[in-house]
Amino acid sequence: MFHYFPSRNQPNEICCGEHTDYGMLTILMQDDVGGLEVRSDDGKWIPAPPIPGTFVINLGDMLEVWTNGSYKATTHQVRKSKSGRDRISVAYFFNPRLECVVSPLEMKNPLIPFKERELNGNIELPVVFGEFLEEKYRGTFPDHDY
Repeated sequence: MFHYFPSRNQPNEICCGEHTDYGMLTILMQDDVGGLEVRSDDGKWIPAPPIPGTFVINLGDMLEVWTNGSYKATTHQVRKSKSGRDRISVAYFFNPRLECVVSPLEMKNPLIPFKERELNGNIELPVVFGEFLEEKYRGTFPDHDY
């Protein structure tokens, strides 16, 4: 569960900066406050307003690796609420086991023809998920002792 406090001083204040989720897939339930934004291919931020009774599905870095870039990890961020209300969201992260070695899956008849693709963040392949996760955490939380 994520609890975001409302903006008090600055308009358009970011409370969770631009990132992709590290695992395979995230299912997100939002409250009615909103604030989630996804980045389009042309770099614009698009609001993902809450729709009652629905979930948001974010594709993660490992799904991008497994599909060799056919499916891209969802780049997103969260803006603080201007309404004065707290924002609550609940996320369920589907991740590989920490010791799982992740590399593109070989597909005999892919729906999307193979071509050279640049993976998000220049991920070196194959990758051990636990090592990848630790590296991402170190970048996100550099002052934490691992």
